[in-house]
Amino acid sequence: MSDRGRRSFYLLVGSWAGAAVSVLLFAWLTTDSYVTSQLTPLPGESQRTIQECTASACAPDAAGLISKQLVALSNTKSLAYDTAWAIAILAAAFVLAASVLFLRRQHHQAASFLNVAWKVLAGATVLVLVSQLVNLIRHASELTGIPSGARTFTYANAFTSPLTNFGHVYYLGWLVAVLGVTALLMRSLQLSLTTGR
Repeated sequence: MSDRGRRSFYLLVGSWAGAAVSVLLFAWLTTDSYVTSQLTPLPGESQRTIQECTASACAPDAAGLISKQLVALSNTKSLAYDTAWAIAILAAAFVLAASVLFLRRQHHQAASFLNVAWKVLAGATVLVLVSQLVNLIRHASELTGIPSGARTFTYANAFTSPLTNFGHVYYLGWLVAVLGVTALLMRSLQLSLTTGR
């Protein structure tokens, strides 16, 4: 195998490693841990907050406010799971398609495909990041309309300062790092197949 072929092969293996990390470590383990620790209410938390708010007359409709918070947490969970899995599977599908072309020695076609694929993956990563940030900021603005006595701990913790919350920053950092590296490896493989660099 030539040096160019060897380099391309190693970059393909690296792309597979990036796709595997995005599926296993990010979409499965990191996202599940993030959702459990940041967006899942504690047992009995909602009922306890309703009772305390009703006793102190902190809001005329405590149950309605709690329900609104649970919906916000549930929607944020769904967004995290859906986008994490969708983009991780997209990365794996791109690497699989490039691998088939590479192993068939259709290097020109693989390079052309990867030239589009890495851009799509990078763009999808940015889109997911922006959608997550917009969602967090939207719920943070809604938090101000809920009396402090009617806020559940999980909701307040998740949306009081979402852009500095360690859980959100950690999760979004994984998103950018893992998928960014995968896109970079795909780009490097495309360049290797195109120019021999």
